[in-house]
Amino acid sequence: MLLTLNSQSTRIASAQEANFSTLMGNQPTDVAVVTADGKKFEVHKLVLCAQSRWFEEKFSGGKKGCPMEEIPLDFIAADVFTVVKEFMYQGQVRIPNNNMQEMKKAMTALGITFFVCN
Repeated sequence: MLLTLNSQSTRIASAQEANFSTLMGNQPTDVAVVTADGKKFEVHKLVLCAQSRWFEEKFSGGKKGCPMEEIPLDFIAADVFTVVKEFMYQGQVRIPNNNMQEMKKAMTALGITFFVCN
């Protein structure tokens, strides 16, 4: 199944214009995400904040008032975040049908609501 950006969302317009896929492997990362199973992903705050309300709140300091450089995701496993990360950078990702529920759950938890399943 193909998970793609919902063209009706205003939040994704900047993501498409920015072409986040060019950042993958080309620009230094500035934050690490640590998943429930301890795997660390080096990523870009810009991408996370543009694509996820949850990350946007975390990096703006949320209620604590201090930005973070390492974000623990104790509710998402590495294999799921790998796919979520690809979606945030690329705007689409192919996932197995048996993984769809877990993906929807993770993306909803991260405040990523602008996706459709094709």
